[in-house]
Amino acid sequence: MAQPLNLLTILFSGTSEVEAEQAALKTVVEELNRMLAKEKQVLLNVISWPDDFRPGVNQDPQSEINRQIKGKYDIYIGVLGSRFGTPTPRAGSGTEEEFNIAISQFLEDTTSTRVFFYFKHASQDTFKIDTEQ
Repeated sequence: MAQPLNLLTILFSGTSEVEAEQAALKTVVEELNRMLAKEKQVLLNVISWPDDFRPGVNQDPQSEINRQIKGKYDIYIGVLGSRFGTPTPRAGSGTEEEFNIAISQFLEDTTSTRVFFYFKHASQDTFKIDTEQ
């Protein structure tokens, strides 16, 4: 008899400059799923902007994203490069706001959400960096 799978959802959060890392995570998760599903009865699912969000009406675009993600993931993975992102009415960027939500969920129940944050080290010409970011 087949055993039920435990689904763990990963939210990938970051600016457009970390799309390669986002794609790499999805590839790694696909490979892990082949092993984990059979051996550990665990299935990982990655959600990220823009693929996994629906258009909606809210105070602002980030508010709609927040509504769609709140409480719907088990693992938060944030990645920043040289850009911080676009400011929202509540934070310096959507990534910061998503991180704040993940930390709040973790502090409410330390067994509910795992939070990981990484910084991309890129060899970028320092004269081309947007210092406003």
